[in-house]
Amino acid sequence: MKMLNTSVESLDGTIHTLSKLMNEQKTAEYSQLETITVVEVINRILEIESIIIQNKAVKIIINIDSHQEIKTIPAYFESIFHNLISNALKYGMGASDSALELNWSESEGSHSLEVKDYGEGFDLENNADFLFRMGTRLSRETLGSGLGLFITKHHVRLIGAEIIVTSSKGKGASFKVTWND
Repeated sequence: MKMLNTSVESLDGTIHTLSKLMNEQKTAEYSQLETITVVEVINRILEIESIIIQNKAVKIIINIDSHQEIKTIPAYFESIFHNLISNALKYGMGASDSALELNWSESEGSHSLEVKDYGEGFDLENNADFLFRMGTRLSRETLGSGLGLFITKHHVRLIGAEIIVTSSKGKGASFKVTWND
């Protein structure tokens, strides 16, 4: 009975998440763009994850101007980068190098924010086709629902951005979100 209850609760959570996603498209159409300070959002996420950062002795490298602002839908922006940072902390910390890099770049009317780790990485060539699909889990060693990157990709689309992934076994992973002015 205990296992059944756990399974039902997990399924209920998944259904709730999917229902929320379906309604977000409608919400995004009516959401107002707001100006946010990128580092403030990143620092808020890092504070939420501070216990994991401390326990794993993660070195945080932030290459973002402290006054950098953008116009976006704040809830989606925060959701995207919270998930990417959380995933990097869960899956991207190697035994020898526990570092997380956040890099901001600009180029001819576009902005990019990259979340880069130096952990084990993954075989992108064999996983690229289903990386952002619902239910995909690249690691069975860490708990997860397989919805994180699916939701992240959905939110990336809602803010009019694209996400580029680079990774290979033993070389870490990089998730770079790019959007136009």
